[in-house]
Amino acid sequence: MIKRIGIYSIPEETDEEEWWQYHTQTHAADFVKAAGDDLARYVINRVTKVIKGEKICFGIVETWYEDEAAMHRVYDRCYKTILPSGKNIDEDYFSRVVSPNSFAVEEVVVKG
Repeated sequence: MIKRIGIYSIPEETDEEEWWQYHTQTHAADFVKAAGDDLARYVINRVTKVIKGEKICFGIVETWYEDEAAMHRVYDRCYKTILPSGKNIDEDYFSRVVSPNSFAVEEVVVKG
């Protein structure tokens, strides 16, 4: 399995509740539809409280794929899927965020 994590912030003037609705309802639906069976799992996390340190992001997105080929197929379809705005799925999302970062990670579950 390949796990990809995205960390992002939103512009200061953005209404957080409107953004959350867009991300969890609109963007997620578009992404999942374009991804099809190549997407194994998709989780959207919202930072609700800083326990220690500074709030460095608004949210974290986690996606899982069976292999790297599946991940590339998903993103190829997202680039080719044009939304009513005239933007593809990726352009629409990234035009709404600040400081997006994306990482492939290795995960070890210690307890679970």
